[in-house]
Amino acid sequence: PEEPLPQNSILHAIERLLVYIAWNEHYDFRIVQNPIAITPFVDNKLYNERGDSAPHTFIDFNHLGGIRGALKYIVIGPARAIKYIFNRTLEKVRT
Repeated sequence: PEEPLPQNSILHAIERLLVYIAWNEHYDFRIVQNPIAITPFVDNKLYNERGDSAPHTFIDFNHLGGIRGALKYIVIGPARAIKYIFNRTLEKVRT
């Protein structure tokens, strides 16, 4: 089917599994910049359904548990990224 694939579908899940399959086989990847500039606070399901009728700066923290949940998300995400980078660097230094 044409892109974007429907959210919460089996095809969308398979598309997301490719990264984990590559990691399991000890491959790494690069992230390509999206040619369309969008805010990082996009609810993907809403983004796929709305077309161009809604503003592109919609922020709703309710699905994250309010402001407290959003702050936790903002701290945990970068912390996990730093941990991943540190562990990958250690692996490369050891080999």
